[in-house]
Amino acid sequence: MFLIWEKMDYIILLQAKEIKYFGAGMNSQEASKPLILKHNNITIGFLGYCTNSTGYGYLPVAGINNPGINNLETTNYISQIKNTKRKCDYLFMLIHWGNEHTFFPPYMCKKIAYEMIQSGADGIIGSHPHRIQSKIIYKNKPIFFSILALKKTEQ
Repeated sequence: MFLIWEKMDYIILLQAKEIKYFGAGMNSQEASKPLILKHNNITIGFLGYCTNSTGYGYLPVAGINNPGINNLETTNYISQIKNTKRKCDYLFMLIHWGNEHTFFPPYMCKKIAYEMIQSGADGIIGSHPHRIQSKIIYKNKPIFFSILALKKTEQ
């Protein structure tokens, strides 16, 4: 229970400082809400997800009445992407996924990335493996499977 309250504190702090965030929230509806920014008549959207395969036991999954992360496995990311894409010129996914300390993304990450691009995402930025993984271009859209995730000992 302590960790859930700790995550709530982070969300409350971000809100108090008027810092925009996405991919987590006080409940599942807020956690799945996109961040949409507008600059010079260009609208850019962001959706954030975390997968079960990362073993995120220390990050609670947002529920109807509890705070946490936007869980990729329990959300309909395809409809979220399609709905959000209607509101913006460019849409990027930030995803916490994959297997730690590996140099190649697992099949499931590739499958999900392709589905996201086919659904309207303009790019995907992944993290979690603590390694830089491959970057590919699929349908003229970039997919970075992992740009790194540092631990304190790796900084």
